[in-house]
Amino acid sequence: MQHNPVNIIETYVVLDDQSNACMGDTYLFDALKIQGPELEYELTTCSSQGENRRGRRGNHIIIEATDGKKKFTLPVVLENNSIPCDKNEIPTPEICRSFTHLRPIAAKIPEIQDDIGIHLLIGRNCPEPLQIRESRNGPVSAPWAQCTDLGWTVSGDLCFETVRGTVRASVRRTKISLNNHNPVGWTTIQNPLKCDNHIRISENIAPDTASGEDVFRETPDDEKKAHSIEDKRFLHIMQNGTHINRKGNLELPLPFRYNPRRLPNNYQTTMSRFKNLLKQLERKPEMMEQYLQFMEKVIERQHASPVPDSELASDNAWYLPHFGVYHPRKAQIRVVFDSSARCNGTSLNDALLQGPDQMNSLIGVLLRFRCHPIAVMGDIEQMFHSFHVNEEHRNYLRFFWFQENNPEKPVIQYRMNVHLFGNVSSPAIATYGLRMIAEENYTTYGEDVREFVFRLLCRRRTYLSARCRSSCQSHQENTRDVVY
Repeated sequence: MQHNPVNIIETYVVLDDQSNACMGDTYLFDALKIQGPELEYELTTCSSQGENRRGRRGNHIIIEATDGKKKFTLPVVLENNSIPCDKNEIPTPEICRSFTHLRPIAAKIPEIQDDIGIHLLIGRNCPEPLQIRESRNGPVSAPWAQCTDLGWTVSGDLCFETVRGTVRASVRRTKISLNNHNPVGWTTIQNPLKCDNHIRISENIAPDTASGEDVFRETPDDEKKAHSIEDKRFLHIMQNGTHINRKGNLELPLPFRYNPRRLPNNYQTTMSRFKNLLKQLERKPEMMEQYLQFMEKVIERQHASPVPDSELASDNAWYLPHFGVYHPRKAQIRVVFDSSARCNGTSLNDALLQGPDQMNSLIGVLLRFRCHPIAVMGDIEQMFHSFHVNEEHRNYLRFFWFQENNPEKPVIQYRMNVHLFGNVSSPAIATYGLRMIAEENYTTYGEDVREFVFRLLCRRRTYLSARCRSSCQSHQENTRDVVY
């Protein structure tokens, strides 16, 4: 029941048009290996009013009929263990044969499977599985049958004991009465017998709403740029995947939009581009020499390393074409990895989240240049390469080059160990890593250093180096004149 065909389970499903959300219990989430944080939502039933719950969210879950003819992609599914799970109300072929008007469909009703539970509720926010394609009605007070795209179901006032074939009446009553002491339009629900079958779900708009505070109140943060859904997802991936490796380097994951295993195999297309690059380098010996010098630095600094032999056969990989470019004011070549190269209509950058823009406005930086007589400007050398990639993601940064950086030796597969200049996510990852370091070490180096790092980043690589602060400390009379 998920987009990944490896994770499939069978379950009974409750179709409830009185619920405005789809819900699954913990067993379903664990069986489908749905990960994520537990977020808060508000649950209202006949037996509880506005109860706060916490649970995971499940996206892209697919529900399929047992005959495989119909399947539907569900909206967001909330984790909830209060799903009605009384299997005594599931009809059987035997009980259908007890009613004349239901006998024609008795063969279409499957036998009860004791090893399958009720783990999913589909509400009216997913209307397609709830639509009635055919129905069979009987005499007054008799149960009736309805056919949906998921199969036949029997409804009515009767519950069915599936083991012995006996009939058990299930009566639930909810009385609604007006309370004259309440404001006009308010109602009080009295519940003689608890009924958890009809459920209303609402997302919490603001955590302070229950306390009576105005949702539309103004705050000092109103003018700040808010994070989008993708930005929040990016930050969640960073928070859960960032760690220090054994060598003391800060490792951050690649923020994939979806499972990277869905990326096509671009081995042949990348190899074709690499062969064209070799032809170009053969025609330009000087360019070849500079290319080798650049790659030598990358390999010596362990920013790239050969792919281990044990992982060469893995299909879970992406290959990056690369090419050389020259700066207009520099004679040295710079090798650029093309993360936007496409194969079957997709590229690595298409699969990555860009992340939030946490850099300061370039206009703001330029305006501060006019505030004081002294301005200091600098650059963080190879900022992206300062942050390593989580090991499980490095195979998606493979490229081709000569073994041991020797053109006389065969071409082998390398992979980058650090984040690339060509990745759309690298600016946000580097900014996140730099801010994280400043945040975690401000007690050691001072609050002013933390504030300096938080303010030093601006667009278009106009970075201001933290080393400037130490050089200005010896001239305290000029420190207030330094713009950063």
